[in-house]
Amino acid sequence: QQGRETLKELAKSFDLKVETIFKEGDPGHEIIHAAEEFNADLIVLGSHGHKGWKRFTLGSVAELVVRHAHCPVLTIKPKNQ
Repeated sequence: QQGRETLKELAKSFDLKVETIFKEGDPGHEIIHAAEEFNADLIVLGSHGHKGWKRFTLGSVAELVVRHAHCPVLTIKPKNQ
């Protein structure tokens, strides 16, 4: 609930129309399905910025979404990287 309220306030501060959706399941696939279901114009995702072997062994939600989403995907990496 706290996360939902935080996102709602953030969207309000930018005067944007935003749909916040909470789903359970495989994150990458759920994001792609939700974007299709709601005909999203843009997906914004945080990225851990893993490279090489670590990314390969852990997988990458952001990479999956970027490769398979029907709309543009904006990825944001952490400040420290």
